[in-house]
Amino acid sequence: MRRVAVAAVLLLAAWHLDAARADEAQGITPDTIKIGIIGPFTGPASDFSKNQIAQISYYNAINAQGGINGRKLELIVEDDACDEQKAIAAARKLIFDSKVFLLHAFTCSGAALAAKPVIVQSGIPWVVGGAAATTIATPVVRTIFQPTPTTLEVGHAMADFAMSKPGMKTIAVISHSNEWAKGYYDGLIKQLKDKYEITPVLDLTMERGSTDATPQLLQLRQAKPDAVMVILYPAESAIFLRDAKKYAYNAPFISTYGTSIEDQMKRLNDPTALKNFFTAFLVADIGTAPDMAKWRDIIHASYPSESITSVNLTGFGGALATVKALQDAGPSPTWDKFIDAMDKIKDFDTGVMAGPLTFTPTDHTGQKQLYFDTYVDGVPTVFTAWGKQR
Repeated sequence: MRRVAVAAVLLLAAWHLDAARADEAQGITPDTIKIGIIGPFTGPASDFSKNQIAQISYYNAINAQGGINGRKLELIVEDDACDEQKAIAAARKLIFDSKVFLLHAFTCSGAALAAKPVIVQSGIPWVVGGAAATTIATPVVRTIFQPTPTTLEVGHAMADFAMSKPGMKTIAVISHSNEWAKGYYDGLIKQLKDKYEITPVLDLTMERGSTDATPQLLQLRQAKPDAVMVILYPAESAIFLRDAKKYAYNAPFISTYGTSIEDQMKRLNDPTALKNFFTAFLVADIGTAPDMAKWRDIIHASYPSESITSVNLTGFGGALATVKALQDAGPSPTWDKFIDAMDKIKDFDTGVMAGPLTFTPTDHTGQKQLYFDTYVDGVPTVFTAWGKQR
């Protein structure tokens, strides 16, 4: 009797495992390829859905040109509101109910990491939508591709950009204590130590939900570092910059791409508060630049009233790579063919990102190069190093 019960338990466990696996043939019909898109279309991080707007716009443009190997791209869009539980639910819905062929999903790292176990177990290909956490695709998972620079790489770049300023000797850090911030922080601290033999003179914490940066700014005023590395979400970044102006604290602030200068301008509506604020910049030029006209036109074809920012443009890299891999997978695409095609993308110049995309079977983080941007005379301006405009 006990053996029967054990067998029943094992059979039930196996059934649950099978149920958690998706079907490699799903999402493909003679006329369509289903792509699931997840982003924060609502909530406090909704500005990051501009990334998904670019993805959707580019896929619509491909459909207008006839699709891929005779198939149109059928887009199914879900909102995660940058919330972990909503992210898991959205991933499950797209994989097991909508039965999409692949996911192009997530700009919030917390949401991406929360949904990762479900997605990996399903076996479905996943192109990350812009989420930066290094642990999403490192160590390599065969089915996950991260087109934009990871938090580790951005942390390295923040250190390099700061140290390119003549006379730079002392650096302070202000960051959240969560996993999102830790990725940037670890890369930054390691680069400062290994490459420049520098330890921060101050290592401050400002938690999510903080409404006052006075304690941190008083410490910064006393320590007088040559630059402050800011690893904060958009809302807290705005509070920090607001209070820095209030206390007449004018050191250079160097930030991640967890926010954008356009978003901070919208929150603060004060150019003087952003005078010394630089953010990591993943694309080739500002959204209003003449050489970005092609990409603005693609977005405006689907979203005529969209105000183009750098966050929009970051969405194109993964979409371009996805389309290329689907084309290269041929007229009978499978998950294996798509993944193999992604793994063969090398030095792919998208024309929109700051650097080329390269994926290999041992490295699924595609873009390594990035810049920094700030406002110069009220105009967003891109820098390759301190004082060197692109």
